[in-house]
Order: sequence, then structure tokens, then C-alpha cells
Amino acid sequence: MKAQTLLVLLSFVFVTVFAAEVPEYRADLLPVAPIDGAGLVRKVVFSRSQPSAYFLLDRETHAVHLVQPGGTRLIGGIGNAPGELYYPFDLAVGDGDRLYIKDGGNRRIQILGENGHFLGEFPDLPKSEGMGVDNRGDIFIGQPATGHLISVYDRTGKKLAAFGELLSPAALYPQLKAHETAYQTAINRVRIAVDDEDNVWVAFIHAPIVRKYDRSGRLLTQQTLRLPGISQLTAAVLQAPPPPRYISQNFDGIQITMVIREIVFDRKARQPLLLLGDDSIVCLSRDGVPERIIRPDLHGALLETLAVDNEGTIFTSKFLSAQLLRVVVSEPGKEVRR
Repeated sequence: MKAQTLLVLLSFVFVTVFAAEVPEYRADLLPVAPIDGAGLVRKVVFSRSQPSAYFLLDRETHAVHLVQPGGTRLIGGIGNAPGELYYPFDLAVGDGDRLYIKDGGNRRIQILGENGHFLGEFPDLPKSEGMGVDNRGDIFIGQPATGHLISVYDRTGKKLAAFGELLSPAALYPQLKAHETAYQTAINRVRIAVDDEDNVWVAFIHAPIVRKYDRSGRLLTQQTLRLPGISQLTAAVLQAPPPPRYISQNFDGIQITMVIREIVFDRKARQPLLLLGDDSIVCLSRDGVPERIIRPDLHGALLETLAVDNEGTIFTSKFLSAQLLRVVVSEPGKEVRR
């Protein structure tokens, strides 16, 4: 009953609530060849210029692995000097395979060439979460502590703009009415993807909401997801301790369950994809409307990452794992029947 009440509230607060039935498909997870020296996969991004090559952000070795058909090359390594990393948290890849890395332990954004040579850095203050890069090389990062959802920087670290209205924690979760200030930053943490037209897609980590902005910060669309399993996820957001079947994070001194774990853009299909907190993968239209749901056979595991190669093949990895997995979707017409 609590979850149902929450969904009714959301339907009045946000621009669009999606309620139509969405086809669901099963998927198998097939292991990709092991990566020598990889520890814990934090993020995977495919090369824009090298077929079959990808960059793997490894938070255990404090490095990026450039994985190519002919072998693997290590970029970074533990330290605080230019080109070194300490607990890297996020990765975006721009034109020319330039790497933009949230170097979390060193509290900076680093920019490296594809071969690892140092190109620049700037402070990551206040602490950000979520990062994307457009075709000009401008960097979009989630910084809700500034009063706006997104801050925009150039490669030198000069702040160019800020945009995006923050959500009210109490409007999402009425039990937070007396704790608006304490939860303001945490509830507005996001993941970011930039599409082929430099539109900025923003997925709220702790709410079932996706926004699409143009590169100037104009809001183009906003969707509140109402899909199977969403009510259980939103009901678990503030549950303490967090349910073991979901992944939670403590980024701002508050342990909160994740509703959306990742958003990426499929450049072949020209559509964004979400990894939800219940391990389902949702394919969105260019207006942010869910078009299909993929439910991988997990065998008790939890998924942490989401990536798409240049041919539209989806990849993921399990929580606290070094193994990359290819997502093989069942044939069209073989939907999951509920």
C-alpha cells in the first residue's frame, strides 16, 4: 500500500508518467574472454575509433585497461601525479578516444589521451557523480550541491554553464518532509549519457525519473518510469538496512538503494538504455519512453555496469566482479509472459 501511494504521488508531480504495457525479453549472459590483470570492473566504454576495442575502468588496480583484439594495455596506475589514479569512479570517452576520468580519491577530473598521456585536470569540487562528454569536448557532470543538477566545464576546467532543476526529496518520498536539507544532494545524484546529437540524458539514481536536455540546458522531455518492479524499488529506497537483493550506495553519508544504476547511449540504434536496480535493462525511445525490457538470467547475481558497442551489442558485469558479460537477448516474439 505504501508503494502504491508513492506511485500515485509521482503521477501528479512529474511531466509524463508511462503506464502502457512494455514487452519483456529474456537474455543469457555469456562471458567475454578474461582480461589479464583486471580486478573490479567499475565501468566499460567502447572505443569510438577502434572496432572491438574498449576501455575498462578498474577500481582495484586504480587504472584503465584498453582492451584490443591484439592484447591489453594499462593506462594510469595508483598515485596522485598527472596521469595516475586513485580509486577512479567514472569514465567517459570523447572524440579521438580522449579519456575523461573522475579520479575520485584525488578529487579531480583528469583528461588523458588514448595512450594514457596527460592532457589536463581540474578539481572535482563539490564532489560530483555522473559524467558525459559532447562532441566539442565539453564535460557535463552531476553537481547538485551547487544548486543545479548539471555543471558544464571545458577541458581546462572553466565552468561554462549550469542547468537542471533539483527534485524535492519530500515530493518523491513524503517521509522525508522533515529531512529535505539532509537528503537534497543525495536524492539528486544522477548518471549521465550524451547522445549523437549532443543531447544530455540524465537518469536519477534514487528515483524512477529520466530527463533529456539539449546541450544548452533546455529541458526537452521528462519521464517517470512506471514499469514492473519499480514500485518495489522505490519502496526500498529509504529502507534500512537496504534489502540484500538490491545495490545501495553511501555517497553523501546516507545509505540509499539505487533505482537506476546506469544510463548509456546505443549509437547504432540511436537510443538510450537503462540498467535498473532490479537488474533489468530498459531500452528507451528518443523521447525517453520505454520500448522494451530485457531481463537477464542472473543465477542469484547482481549487475553493476552497462555498455553498448558500436554494433549495438549490450554488455554488463556482475557486482564486485572482473568478468565482462555479453547480453544475448531472446528472439523477437519470445517475450516474457506475466
